[in-house]
Amino acid sequence: MDVPQKYGGFKILGTVLMIVGVVILAVGLIIGLVLLTGNFWPGYNQGFNLIGWGPVLIGLANGIPLLAFGALLRLMTEVEHNARAAVQMAELSRKSAEVAMKNSEALMKNTEALLRSAEAAKGTPAKS
Repeated sequence: MDVPQKYGGFKILGTVLMIVGVVILAVGLIIGLVLLTGNFWPGYNQGFNLIGWGPVLIGLANGIPLLAFGALLRLMTEVEHNARAAVQMAELSRKSAEVAMKNSEALMKNTEALLRSAEAAKGTPAKS
């Protein structure tokens, strides 16, 4: 259907939020995993370090809601667009049904007139 897109700003905002959410989530997880398993500071090579949980939790706490909110914005714009397309399709269907009814009524009248003229040509009285 040729339904124009509306709320393009919300769709772009949703896409940007999804991208930012994925970046924050990935950066938080990567930094957290590096800190959890890393031994890159002198004297800090105990192996599993609990300080790495901070970036992991911050990445999860900020990335997932941004990703979800961005996806929700995009979903809402698509639902609105599909609803308008469905309404337009229903309107076109209603109009075509009205035209079909008018054509059917006209065909019925023409058929009745043809039958009357055929009966009149035979000389039998027309039934009304």
